[in-house]
Amino acid sequence: MVHPIFQPLVPLSILPSYACPLYILPPNNGFHPIFPNPSQSLKLVKPQCCAVLPSNQNNNFLLNDWSQLLQFSIGSQDYMLAKTIHGYLIKSGCEGDLFVDNNLVNLYSKFSNMNDAQSIFDEMPVKSTVTWTTLMKGYLKNGDVEYVLCIARDMCMVDEKFNEHTCSVVLQACRSPEDRFFGEQVHAFVVKSGLQENVVVATSLVSMYCRSGHFCCAERVFGGITVKDAQCINYMILEYGKAGLGDKAFQIFVDMLQSGLKPSNYTFTNLISSCDFSGGLYVGKQLHGLAVNYGFMCETSVRNAMITMYGQHGMVEEAERVFAELEDRSLISWSALLSVFVKNGHANKAFEFFLNMIQIGVSLDSGCFSTVLDGCSEWNNLKFGAQIHGLTVKLGHVSDVNSGTALVDLYAKCGSLKSARAIFDRLRNKTIASFNAILVGYLNSKVRDDEEDPMVFFSKLRFSGVKPDGVTFSRLFCLSANQACFVTGKSLHAYAIKAGLEDDNAVGNAVITMYAKCGTVQDAYQIFSGMNRDCVTWNAIISAYALHGEGNNVLLLFEEMKEQGTTLAKGGTKDLKISLDKHSNRRNRNIMNDALIIFDCQESSPFGL
Repeated sequence: MVHPIFQPLVPLSILPSYACPLYILPPNNGFHPIFPNPSQSLKLVKPQCCAVLPSNQNNNFLLNDWSQLLQFSIGSQDYMLAKTIHGYLIKSGCEGDLFVDNNLVNLYSKFSNMNDAQSIFDEMPVKSTVTWTTLMKGYLKNGDVEYVLCIARDMCMVDEKFNEHTCSVVLQACRSPEDRFFGEQVHAFVVKSGLQENVVVATSLVSMYCRSGHFCCAERVFGGITVKDAQCINYMILEYGKAGLGDKAFQIFVDMLQSGLKPSNYTFTNLISSCDFSGGLYVGKQLHGLAVNYGFMCETSVRNAMITMYGQHGMVEEAERVFAELEDRSLISWSALLSVFVKNGHANKAFEFFLNMIQIGVSLDSGCFSTVLDGCSEWNNLKFGAQIHGLTVKLGHVSDVNSGTALVDLYAKCGSLKSARAIFDRLRNKTIASFNAILVGYLNSKVRDDEEDPMVFFSKLRFSGVKPDGVTFSRLFCLSANQACFVTGKSLHAYAIKAGLEDDNAVGNAVITMYAKCGTVQDAYQIFSGMNRDCVTWNAIISAYALHGEGNNVLLLFEEMKEQGTTLAKGGTKDLKISLDKHSNRRNRNIMNDALIIFDCQESSPFGL
């Protein structure tokens, strides 16, 4: 039986056998009825289209159905059929019609053939907003965001109007902090045009500001939406989770329920994934109960999120129970529980679980390998890690950036810098994580030649185009501190400021330690004074003064820390006691003894001081 929309094509078949692709049954050879042989189908160009197509009057009945045929070709990913219909439109003299050309631009964009889409666009005598937007969608789908922004600029130059779909596409193309200025211009147009209440546009604005790192702007846009739909709320929950603001995500969820909107499994997945904040376990358990009530426990994605959530809060047995009850286990499910074992220090369980995955035939990916290799790194188990290395080579994952970076980290942390560097050099795509992993090897290595000098290595990083992050600078500052190299440390500090990382707490804490070990505790205190302080920051500055034997300042800082309601990091009191005892002298021995007593009190108190 022939599908109704294909019925007009049957008479065009030169041989009856060529009509078989028109039937609901799968085609035998993939030929299309307009072409007498496959070579004409595969090498379709305009002259061929015109020559091959029959010119009888009966073709006119296709004029009413060609758009449906194009949509069918897109849905079935049948590129040959798409080219066939294009050929028919050329033969029929329909080219130049705005509706036809818009459909053709959309057609080739959906098949990722942007050269043909662009050619049709360039030859169009008349273009509409739909035309421009369709072309931009195609480039966005193919990841060519620069082309999207260029087309948007061209639209402005020819005074073509933006609609809500145009704004949404352009905002989705603003994927980096550098594109924020362009996104703000679109935002201004949205407000001027009264489109700020459009949920699709508003969601795109929220997404753009989140990607550019301006979360407060995203919150303002979200708060200004009068009527929010489930998709918009789900996206904001996702972004709050990424930003570590799970409590705010939960509040949005409460508002969602109060407004009468029904949550989806996607809502629960995002919410449960954001329960990594203080008190998140209590919220996570509530969400677990709600997921049962709403009937979402049969969704694999929800259970996977629960496994991760329980693992984040140290409830390994509960994570195992959720996994055991999961009937349709995906690779993500296996990887989630494996990660729980690794992050909670259950080495034996992790290794046994990984071996079980291999035995039952789970298709391993680079994520699984990187997880188990991270465990080998943490437990300094080079023997098992080397076996995993062999397996990654056998399965072809060794050159993958995730597995490769995990291998670099393994060998670097286990003291085998030569092996780490060999794997690093073979990585096709080096990321900042790869560079940071190799820096661990330099930190642990005592003997280096000129080629392995970390600063030479850092220079290569800069020239390769990879941007250093806070972890990079933190490790480099540790190297400078260990070598007491003030000039190098100060140069790195200047470069970190230039890179916009002066507000990064991890970088600031490392800078304090670096200046202290280089003998300039005044510079360390100056950095401390301008920082947002956490317990690690206080630990760093108190250790700095203890290092220089300044007991009075140690006590003053400790009292100031108590007044602000901060306690030292776990294990910090022990480190400080060692430092105070080591660097005290006769003149300040009594002050140091007082400090040691105070730290002993903090260590023994279950609630701090």
